Amino acid sequence: MHLARLPEDKRRLIMLAYLRDRSRHDLSIRLGIPANTVKTHLRRAVLEIRATMFASIDAGIGKVA
Repeated sequence: MHLARLPEDKRRLIMLAYLRDRSRHDLSIRLGIPANTVKTHLRRAVLEIRATMFASIDAGIGKVA
């Protein structure tokens, strides 16, 4: 799972935001950081997940099962 490859802090943020449906405002209060910082961290974490997914797909191209 690509989520497991993230560092703990990014994984926690993704889980709280998307799996537990917490708002950026709630996360900013909970983590003690500005809401825009939460937004930035979430965006970077999603991009990192996306990059690992595409890297896995690219690595699988040309392989015969």
